[in-house]
Amino acid sequence: MTYAMKYNMICEVMNKSTHSCVVYTWDLFPRNYQWENTNKLLNNFFVAAKTGITPSAGPCLVSCFKFGDYEATGCLIDSKNEFIRWKEMATILLW
Repeated sequence: MTYAMKYNMICEVMNKSTHSCVVYTWDLFPRNYQWENTNKLLNNFFVAAKTGITPSAGPCLVSCFKFGDYEATGCLIDSKNEFIRWKEMATILLW
């Protein structure tokens, strides 16, 4: 996450509630795509997150928090469930 946040385009896309774009197929047919951000912490301070769930790591979350000069990145692995990980991350990064 720390490396990804160095790129303005990644920051910009990860900080949007929705993002859309047009992709052209091999035969130049345009296809519209739209994504909705599932980051429940998304606001002016929690600027990016990546979620995932695997059998061995359970519900996971990597998130970036920025407030003035303060920046923090957190990684949460094997949360109790996929719904509580947002509160757990906020607790970790705001501690």
